Amino acid sequence: MEADANDPLETIRDRLRPSVAEANIDIIVRSGIGQAKQAMDRLIQQGEKPILDADAFRRDFHAFIRQNNLPGLLASFSESPDDSLVAGIAAARPVFVRQLELIEATEEDRLRAVSDYLRASADKADWAERGEIFSGSLDGWDEDLVKKHGMTKGDVADLHGEKSAAVQGRLLYRQCAQHIAPLEGRAVPSHFVHGSFNDLADRRVLGWHGDYVTLLEDGGE
Repeated sequence: MEADANDPLETIRDRLRPSVAEANIDIIVRSGIGQAKQAMDRLIQQGEKPILDADAFRRDFHAFIRQNNLPGLLASFSESPDDSLVAGIAAARPVFVRQLELIEATEEDRLRAVSDYLRASADKADWAERGEIFSGSLDGWDEDLVKKHGMTKGDVADLHGEKSAAVQGRLLYRQCAQHIAPLEGRAVPSHFVHGSFNDLADRRVLGWHGDYVTLLEDGGE
């Protein structure tokens, strides 16, 4: 108890306990601190005094709690990665980026893919560490995404078989990226689905171009 008395964050936890699940309190407190730091950094970058508007911050923080404290939601607390990190990984051309190059995806699509891939990877580790999900559930999750990919690929071939392989690949990719599915019966953020598809593409479990296996081999590592 003495440690709690000396913890400056305990007062914040006490304020949250009536409306926030105990398992989420420390995560939400940590995220609130991160939001405040990001807001301060933006003010400094804009040449303004690093003084937050308390009312505006309170509104944003309360909205964040409402969004991420739902019992049927697997809340993501992964932050969007730094633009320079995303650009650097895209430039290194990992397999999932090369898969997007095969279908002539835009640079914006490739950068978003990197960002969501990183966030989904962080979410998987975070949820497993906190016991939010059973790690074995991710195998079933991947299997469901592979099935969705296969069915969508068939639909694209039936409806757009006259189009080039690149166009068909982009249609397949975008439909998969917009897929909505639960994990262990709980809703997940859209970036997690999108990032998971790119993880499967990185492992060559699936691809967007009809001949991706051969083309990736021809392109070398």
